[in-house]
Amino acid sequence: MVNDIVRKRGFLKKGEQRLAITDNNLIEELLGQFNIICIEDIIEGFLKCENIDSHFEEIKKVIWPI
Repeated sequence: MVNDIVRKRGFLKKGEQRLAITDNNLIEELLGQFNIICIEDIIEGFLKCENIDSHFEEIKKVIWPI
């Protein structure tokens, strides 16, 4: 279910812009320093939000509210 929601309705914040998640280059640009380079990494971060290695807080800062 998380996979479907992020893929169909997921948007990222870049400044004040709302950008659809259509390109892994955008994800890498915004979250690459946390070793998050693709949409699958974002989904995994949501699914493992309690894990310290998930970088959930960083993902939460750039994902547009769904």
